[in-house]
Amino acid sequence: GTKCPSGCRMQGLIDEKDQEFSHRIDKIKKLFSDNQNNYKKSNQIIVETVNVLKPNLDSAQQLDETYGRLSGELRRRIVTLKQRVVTQVNRIKALQSSIQEQVVEMKRLEVDIDIKIRACKGTCARSFDYKVDKESYDNIQKQLAQANSINMHPELQETTLSTLKMRPLKDSNVPDHFKHKPLPEMQALNIINNIKQMEVVLERPETDAKPSRGDSSYHT
Repeated sequence: GTKCPSGCRMQGLIDEKDQEFSHRIDKIKKLFSDNQNNYKKSNQIIVETVNVLKPNLDSAQQLDETYGRLSGELRRRIVTLKQRVVTQVNRIKALQSSIQEQVVEMKRLEVDIDIKIRACKGTCARSFDYKVDKESYDNIQKQLAQANSINMHPELQETTLSTLKMRPLKDSNVPDHFKHKPLPEMQALNIINNIKQMEVVLERPETDAKPSRGDSSYHT
């Protein structure tokens, strides 16, 4: 290689290393430029993807809110309907009991009339051919017994409906490295932070000891 004035080869080694470092720097510059271009392309793809997803995310959020509102309204109506059913069931049972008492009283009165007519020695005995229709009363009693044996769903008075609750999802379990703010050129990702993270939970009342297979929770 090139020799310095003293005759050593130091200058040649310096030139050789300088050239080697220059190649390395050029290679690093090229890699940096390539990565920078890839980064810009990736950022552009992310922005375009976010712009496509945003309407769907907004729509999904609105659907979640509507679902929560409608499920609450549906539960309220079901509870009201259940209360009406229970009221009607109790009223039917009261009517069945009243009818049965009236039938017994009617049969007792007819038997009393029959006894009095039979005991009469005057014109009543000759004027009336009175006979108690016991078979008809027996049939009525059987029909009433069958009606009383029908299950009127008494469990409606004991069971309670689960409650669907939607509440903000806590982020305490989210790793810290997912919480950093995006770079300025990645501000498009901020829309994700504007989407409410909701947790949907189906809760059963504490008084209901039996767990339901429907009890569940999911995130949206």
